[in-house]
Amino acid sequence: MLKLHQTTIMLFISFCIACLLTSVASAVENNPLKCILNTDRQVIECDVVADSVNVTDVVINRGKCQSPAQILSEKIKVLKRAYHNDTNKVNNELYKYIFSGKHSFGDHFVIVCEGCNVLEYTITADGKRWTWKTN
Repeated sequence: MLKLHQTTIMLFISFCIACLLTSVASAVENNPLKCILNTDRQVIECDVVADSVNVTDVVINRGKCQSPAQILSEKIKVLKRAYHNDTNKVNNELYKYIFSGKHSFGDHFVIVCEGCNVLEYTITADGKRWTWKTN
């Protein structure tokens, strides 16, 4: 009887460990992006690690910093003046800064975060919010 009880306990513990490991693995797998803050360039660099992902929003420091979309809008104005409204040159320069929209596995994009000491950033992708803390 004691041996049966010990076996049952061991099976239960094994089951709990397996559940815990599965939960941790799925939490890691569910995040479709791998992102890091590059303070030298004042950008967040992201790689897509899911088959596909649709990025819809980025919030830096809980909205206390200028949004990357606003920064991008300002960059467009500056580039249009610099390239005398040459659409091809402007588009070629901006392409690397376009973060919103659909991305596929292996895609790399950057999010501009100029003029802000980034402590935290949240990216909304596929209707879920993913938050990174920088320290």
